[in-house]
Amino acid sequence: MAAAKKGYLERSLSGKERTDDNVLPHAPKGRFSLCWDVLKGRFGRLVLINLLLVLCFAPLIAVIVLRTLNVGTQIIAGPYAGAFGVGAGALHDVTGYAENILFYTDLFYFALVVPALFIAGIGISGGGYLIRNMLRTQGIYDFKDFGRGIKRNILPVTEATVLFSVVLFVARLMGNYAELQVAVGSPVAGWLIASEVIGYIFVGIAALISLWMVALGMSYRLGPWALFKNAAAATFLLPHFSILFAALALWPLFIIIFVSGIFFTIVLVAVVFIGFVYSLLVWLDYTQWVFDTRVSPAIVIAAEEEEETPDKKAEDKPLDPEAERRILVAYGKSDLAARPMQAVDADKTAISPLTGSFTRADLRRIAESKQALRAETAAYENAHKGEEKYTAYNKQFEDRDRALQGKGKGKKLTPPKPSRRK
Repeated sequence: MAAAKKGYLERSLSGKERTDDNVLPHAPKGRFSLCWDVLKGRFGRLVLINLLLVLCFAPLIAVIVLRTLNVGTQIIAGPYAGAFGVGAGALHDVTGYAENILFYTDLFYFALVVPALFIAGIGISGGGYLIRNMLRTQGIYDFKDFGRGIKRNILPVTEATVLFSVVLFVARLMGNYAELQVAVGSPVAGWLIASEVIGYIFVGIAALISLWMVALGMSYRLGPWALFKNAAAATFLLPHFSILFAALALWPLFIIIFVSGIFFTIVLVAVVFIGFVYSLLVWLDYTQWVFDTRVSPAIVIAAEEEEETPDKKAEDKPLDPEAERRILVAYGKSDLAARPMQAVDADKTAISPLTGSFTRADLRRIAESKQALRAETAAYENAHKGEEKYTAYNKQFEDRDRALQGKGKGKKLTPPKPSRRK
């Protein structure tokens, strides 16, 4: 099963990576360890990014708050208790009245979610791209990436936000309509309840697909249909991990719904300062781990993943002794390789440097140490110059010199001067 998953993602995504930025897809310490390092070591920068994301999410937050206040006001001021001496008279039948108000309220506010999520997508494009690059460069921070991310990723992120907001809008209206029909006693209420459940299941699937579309759009060059198709494939091929990491990424944004009092204040402050960035950091780190393990990256570390080319194979192939000898002769004779060289031991043969003030005795001592070093080097050369590696090396150049003299037809040819090449 794992091979099938890897094979599909490789075929669909290989060769489409975004490679026009200087990033390293390889994480020496592991993706999840790197995620913690970025969160810990770049916390101040992440707070700044999160504040920018809060500004972009402000319209969506305003829509949620206004919708909640509107529904609460309708519940308090609705004509459910009749008239009390003034105003309109009592309604004789309020069956389905509350459900009808909720239906039209959500029709308006969930329609506003579409443009509000589009504005939030601007922040996701820039902030997500900046965080993605921090994860792929082991924490390198460049604030200009926020603007570059908006320019590069606004189209795939917009496609993701529109997909999710439209599915959410339709599912919410289906749910409200089902509740209205149940309230008025419709005979098909059971089927409508089933459609409501199915609608919310589709909302969950659309959320996962949209999250994958955001990650894929930031790392690969894909058209609208290819982006949706690969996001859906990643969602259904990796359902357990996708659900797990989506829950780990989004729990701070949902827990605020279930807390109150002082805990609500604490969670709200945490979301304002780090919540959105935390969600992007966890999700993009997980998806990059999937790309590392399931898809062959286009940017690789040469020492580990460089492909073998015919030229490289030819260079790595060991030369036969005759070919190696010809190459050495062509390069010329080196004094460093032609005679023994004693290794300098800094502890035994160190020459004391002169200080700011010195005497003739100091100069005499340095001259004597230099002379001793020359004598020691000469003695070492005389003792080892008969070794085979030096005699064989010098012999091949002697053979070359004799060959050159033979081709000169009486003219004396001068061989090349010895080089100082190591």
